[in-house]
Amino acid sequence: MVNLKYYTFLLIFLCHSALGQVNVLIRSKENVFSGPGTINVVINRLKNALMNNGYRCVSLQDSVQPDYQVSIQANSRQGNTVRNFYFAYVDAALSITGKEGLDYNREFINIKGGSTDYAGANFKAYGALATMITDSVLKFLDKKPEIKERMKVVAEKPVKISSDVDVNIPVTQTVNQETYLLAFGNEDYSSFQTGLDNEANVEAAANDAIVFSQYCIKTLGIPEKNVILRTNATLGQMRQAIMKLITLAQLKEGRASIIFYYSGHGLPDEGTREPYLIPVDISGTDVKSAISLNGLYRDLTKYPCKRVTVILDACFSGGARNQGLIALKGVKIKPQEATLAGNLVVMSSSSAEESSTIYKDKNHGMFTYFLLKKMQETKGNVSYKNMFDDVYAKVRLESVTINNKNQTPQISGSPDVQLTWETWRFNE
Repeated sequence: MVNLKYYTFLLIFLCHSALGQVNVLIRSKENVFSGPGTINVVINRLKNALMNNGYRCVSLQDSVQPDYQVSIQANSRQGNTVRNFYFAYVDAALSITGKEGLDYNREFINIKGGSTDYAGANFKAYGALATMITDSVLKFLDKKPEIKERMKVVAEKPVKISSDVDVNIPVTQTVNQETYLLAFGNEDYSSFQTGLDNEANVEAAANDAIVFSQYCIKTLGIPEKNVILRTNATLGQMRQAIMKLITLAQLKEGRASIIFYYSGHGLPDEGTREPYLIPVDISGTDVKSAISLNGLYRDLTKYPCKRVTVILDACFSGGARNQGLIALKGVKIKPQEATLAGNLVVMSSSSAEESSTIYKDKNHGMFTYFLLKKMQETKGNVSYKNMFDDVYAKVRLESVTINNKNQTPQISGSPDVQLTWETWRFNE
């Protein structure tokens, strides 16, 4: 059970400069899952840093109007436990507003702490968060910006420009108000699980999801507010985002179109052969705690939708772009076939027995790169069949040419759309 604790700290700092007196009001709110809240760590670090940089701290009774208001909202959660070593994570949102309509927002995702008990891990996570927030606030105040600045959700992590599909993304004037996207790019597993090295990571998965999201917004005309993008998502974050998407579908009462995109590790259960999507905090030895792919299909079609499109740049045989995670399993397994229902089409990057490879020179998964390339060339005005036929041919050829591995993309539709899905178009 979540214990919700609110901490509101009203601190006012004065600074004399050539521009006059500068007053900053700080507010904070914290949601904690267990144990005492530690937002004080952030507030005290910020206060001391401001004082050390020439700001003077005064009380609320000084009756001065703030030039800037700093708002911090933090959400802490307990992570996994490995060999009696506990992990905790903190997400936070920082907002700074000012008199001239200034509006600066930044998100801090998956700030991690580890210790021999949960309280210590939580404290360390907040300590890391305190440093990040303090640096951001000081940088903002030092610059004293005079134009409105806002960090968009879809740019929660910077995109490394290293591919022709990362630039010159076609822009449409059409707005698809009834279409919703949920995109996951799970790349960094080693930072969340002790005992894993960088080889366990899924190279370029975050870039896959970020750039795919940009195409959905710019080329397919999906409003930014309809886009949910998560990179390096934990189990809790994946479940929360999926539940939000399902709720949106329910509220639209059959009018919504859904796109679900995933790039990251997939693994089968050794006993049942059921495939799972693997959050960054779930190990290869605990697959049943992950996101069941069959369960996901059922959830996405629980309520009527115009269409549901699932795109998976992952494999479920135990192979992957890098091999570190499957070393924990030791074997390759052919996953069971899923039963599809509703207006559902699934595109996947490889067949059941194969691995999904990376196109290193393009900083994308092989499948995602050619998917994006076709969308770039056609400006999204392409049928599902035409898109898949082109991606299928190029991935099969280039995966052997570049990586010396067979990779055969797959597509399947439920019986309900067996006669119609080929004519669906991405920009509709």
